[in-house]
Amino acid sequence: MTRSRIEADPIISREMAYYKENIMQISTLDEFLDDDRLYNYAMKAFGLEELTYAKGMMRKVLESDLNDENSFANLLEDTRYKTMAAAFDFGNTVAEAEIQTDDQFEDTVDLYSTAIERRNTSLTQELTYYEAVIDTVTDVDDIFYNQTLRDQLFQAFEIDPDIFDYDTIRAVLTSDADDPTSYVNVNFMDNVTTWQTQITDLYTQRGETTEESEYNKITRQIEQYQKFVDKAYIYQEMAQSFNFSADGTLADGVTAQTAEQVTAFKEKVILAEPELTRNAMLINQDYYREQLAAATNVEDLVYNIRLSEIILSSFGLPTTTSFSDMIWAMTEDISDPDHEIYSRDSGFVDLANAFNFNSDGSVPDGEEMQTSEQTDDMMVLYSTRYDDEEEEARLEQTSQFSRYVDYTSDLDDLMSDLSAAKTVRNYLLKANDIGENELSTFQMKKILTSDLSDPDSYVNQLGDERYRNLAKSLNFDAKGEITSPRYAQDENEITRIAKAYYTQKTLFDTSTETTELAEEEVLYYRERMGEIETVDEIIADARLVEFIAVSEGMAYEDLADGVLGLLLRSNLDDSESYANSFEDVRYQKIAGSFSFDELGRIEQSSATGVQSERGLVEASHLYVTQSIEEEAGETEVGARLALYFARMAPTVNSVYEILADEALGQFVRTTLSLAEETASADIDKQAQLIESRLEIQDFQDTEKVNEMINRFLVLYDLQNGSAYDPTVAAFSGATSFSADTLSSYAQLRSQI
Repeated sequence: MTRSRIEADPIISREMAYYKENIMQISTLDEFLDDDRLYNYAMKAFGLEELTYAKGMMRKVLESDLNDENSFANLLEDTRYKTMAAAFDFGNTVAEAEIQTDDQFEDTVDLYSTAIERRNTSLTQELTYYEAVIDTVTDVDDIFYNQTLRDQLFQAFEIDPDIFDYDTIRAVLTSDADDPTSYVNVNFMDNVTTWQTQITDLYTQRGETTEESEYNKITRQIEQYQKFVDKAYIYQEMAQSFNFSADGTLADGVTAQTAEQVTAFKEKVILAEPELTRNAMLINQDYYREQLAAATNVEDLVYNIRLSEIILSSFGLPTTTSFSDMIWAMTEDISDPDHEIYSRDSGFVDLANAFNFNSDGSVPDGEEMQTSEQTDDMMVLYSTRYDDEEEEARLEQTSQFSRYVDYTSDLDDLMSDLSAAKTVRNYLLKANDIGENELSTFQMKKILTSDLSDPDSYVNQLGDERYRNLAKSLNFDAKGEITSPRYAQDENEITRIAKAYYTQKTLFDTSTETTELAEEEVLYYRERMGEIETVDEIIADARLVEFIAVSEGMAYEDLADGVLGLLLRSNLDDSESYANSFEDVRYQKIAGSFSFDELGRIEQSSATGVQSERGLVEASHLYVTQSIEEEAGETEVGARLALYFARMAPTVNSVYEILADEALGQFVRTTLSLAEETASADIDKQAQLIESRLEIQDFQDTEKVNEMINRFLVLYDLQNGSAYDPTVAAFSGATSFSADTLSSYAQLRSQI
């Protein structure tokens, strides 16, 4: 076979070996342009050998960002430039070592921003489960044995799960809060008065001391006694929330909690969340209405901290607003347009208009402190503003995360005690719904250095999607060093394949419907390539299989029935691999376009060279093809033109691409029997003339391309004075070209 013979040629095989061995050592465009053997090889492969001298121009081509329609390569009509630009990556989209890509950052921020909504949903599910299971509890230990029940109990009553005393909590849960001799009363509530007296005495002592050290010591004592008091009341409420007997069982006909106790308990769990969820907002609305009905003056509302926060949030006022300012606004007559209130935050005006108090804080006779309409309006405002302050805090935390994450030098830096490192860690943990103290330093390091594509890696063995998402968010290698992100396909390849798909789909149909559908598929492909981790995920998605097939000018069926899976697992360095069993180079190009190992997982060490395996395969194939064409052209120029047209025809999308390529232009002019003088005519007139004689879509039809080549061969020989009967030749298909040339053409057609 001609291709095998050419590949075996000592000179050609030596150049191919040199290119393959050295191209991956190149890291910059300057290095590439300075290595004449590599540069000349590539220029020949992509049909640009006659422009080898134009390194300045080729620099612009190779620096082009193919995502930018106005980049240098994209503005050139000749498709050879774009093809060569797509075969390399000199820094426009190359995967550099970075702790977090823009996509990873955006994904992390999205997770962080929606953490509250996710928590609201999960908490609702947990509480639904709690309500169903608590009725089945028959012994207090059932709560401790069920992690969900235990976690809800600990959250509601502020118990640290890492240091709790089982005996104490069990004794409290089995206490009768109304029995003075019960555990909770004897050990806690009976001491409250003593502790409060000690707090009062300590305040007196602190006021009398002049020593800073003594002052601080007394302050710590006050805080400690206050914790005792707070804990006593918490334990008392816990005892009141359950109905266990002293031995931990339930009396006949008694449930662990009544319906009312369950409702109150669920509200405590929700309100114990560190940030207000939507469920908490709804509970607060009900609480406000209940307390409003019982209030008699302005102080009943303002001095209730929970109510005051609801009121301030409703009107967009800071929760740090003083009680005196609130009372002032709520009791002022603001009918005077020159009133001081109009010079302050507009929220104060809205606050004043929402209530009907006298100047002394009482309610006018025959009126309500707030009408039902005013209450409804206020509750609507609260439902939209209840988390405004927290949202501002989240935005500030995101800003800090954005600033500090890029300063991280390695994994040890991230896990350090530096304030910036803690900010980054806490943000990542919250974004992924992981508790601040849920993971040890050792566990977090193991997670962040895990290979996500290895089913036996530490993070995959844990089986928790939250931890997998954490590992996905940053790029550390096994040693904790920052590395490049690993994807199934790098950005350069995604861009190339996406543009090829779009071109194929819109080549002969540029209707709005078709272009929009093509754009939708391109977007889908890009998004999925950022998520794919295994070959199985690709072959399970028919849209991805179809996309890949179309981009390479193939049919879905060509890659179906396991073909694509075998291709993507192929090792192109193994001559016996599945991909290399095909003569059609498109199969090797598909295999080389992705970064999977033989098990179908993303390669653990992703390449950062300037050319992908697909680019290397394509360059090698084209280099041999060019050599075949050169050999044919040494004795038969027309043969080289025919072979060149056979190779380029499927890539031609417009008449202007023909006119931009001298060889294609000559082929078409000869085939259409156009005088050579037409080449110097106005470009638009040339285009009109050619468009009137042929259909560009015929270049995608193998039979019609064959007809054009046969016609060209006959007319080329005729125009160049070959000795044969053109009439006979036209009907018989005979030409003056050698059998070897025709064999080369047949091979070329079968491998394009």
